Amino acid sequence: MEKQPNSRMCFICGLQNPVGLHMSIYNDHDNHCIYSNVVIPDQYQSYPGVVHGGIVCTILDEAMAYTYFPDTRGVTARAEFRFRQPAPVGVPLVVT
Repeated sequence: MEKQPNSRMCFICGLQNPVGLHMSIYNDHDNHCIYSNVVIPDQYQSYPGVVHGGIVCTILDEAMAYTYFPDTRGVTARAEFRFRQPAPVGVPLVVT
């Protein structure tokens, strides 16, 4: 897997953002996708133990942006999400 570059202050991948998630995102060329592991801390929950839906949407939005060509970044014009189950805080989650 090839690691994608991190931004300095991005909320999702910014390594120097003190309130960010510091996600590292990788290209998985064998499976034609991007990949990341993330643990969402308690301060980003809505209901007790559940990640706020806006945080989940932000993570998915960032993941979609990383699926573009390596030197190109897109911006979201429209997104629609349907949640199948709550995402728990403090648990390793896989983003693909």
